Amino acid sequence: MKIEGSVVIVTGGAQGIGKAISKSLLTLGAKVCIADVNNVEGDKTVKELVDAYGNSVIFQQCDVTKDDDVRNAFKATTDTFGDVTITVNNAGILDEINFSRTIAVDLEAQIRCTMIALEFMGRNNGGKGGTIVFNASAAGIVPIGVMPVYAAVKHGLVGFVRSMAISPRIEDWGVRFNAVCPISVDTNLSREENLRKVVGDPVVLDQLLKGMKTAHSVILKPSDVAESVVKLIEDDSLNGKSLVVLEGKTIFVDPPVLDLQ
Repeated sequence: MKIEGSVVIVTGGAQGIGKAISKSLLTLGAKVCIADVNNVEGDKTVKELVDAYGNSVIFQQCDVTKDDDVRNAFKATTDTFGDVTITVNNAGILDEINFSRTIAVDLEAQIRCTMIALEFMGRNNGGKGGTIVFNASAAGIVPIGVMPVYAAVKHGLVGFVRSMAISPRIEDWGVRFNAVCPISVDTNLSREENLRKVVGDPVVLDQLLKGMKTAHSVILKPSDVAESVVKLIEDDSLNGKSLVVLEGKTIFVDPPVLDLQ
């Protein structure tokens, strides 16, 4: 679909990957609502982006674990810019210790945001249809021994995307669903000071930190992920796809087809 003139919500858009996605979409002519729980970073980011892109961007404080906050973000965006046609479910955390919180933010909230998005975007509800892109992870494709909880929720997210794409309601909604699945990205989540807080087992932590410092370890830039999100939005033939983002290339990973009859 055409990004120019579209109306977008980016959850977790105040910094990191979400900010990079927001900037890319604004550059291509979209109108963007940055929905983020961090109002300090949100206000700072929107001021920066307004200076660069004018009044095509707003900030709405939003805790994606709360229905009212998510609905309010969609209402504010619709009231300001018109019908939402693109949702980027980007908000996420990494916490192997407080695994309930990781499940709540990285999986349950993604489902919540999607169902509420369909209330506004679904053609059966008077919306214009469009596309929903999820920021998953390569950890949603392959097992990650040092981050089993994170891998579990990202596997669940990829499964949700694939399943929504073949829902019997897909034509009613007029909405496509795809996931971007990057390897490690240079954000606050992947930095050593944060990993020491969220990985409780010292043996696991030691292996994780050593692995990240090897010569073979690659850290992507947030802009690399943003480019892949744009690709998923613009190609109307894509639905239910998992786009793995590697250094200098992207590959689609499709699930095996099983005959269960």
